[in-house]
Amino acid sequence: MTIPIEAAIASYASSRSEAALRALDFALLQNKLLVPVSSEPIEMGDERYDASVICLKTTEGDGAIPAFTTIDQLLNWK
Repeated sequence: MTIPIEAAIASYASSRSEAALRALDFALLQNKLLVPVSSEPIEMGDERYDASVICLKTTEGDGAIPAFTTIDQLLNWK
């Protein structure tokens, strides 16, 4: 099964075109990414949640949030 976000990322990575960037933007808007949290999210109402998202620091000192397209990827992350 091809996952739309992964296909869009691969397309943009290979071409860096404006069309591929628009397709990636659309894929991100139309699909879900899963991110690891450090504790149970708190429901705030109106389908909003307060969640402690796990953030990483790259070797260059930049911040990054790991994101996954499937539960299996998220569970196998560490």
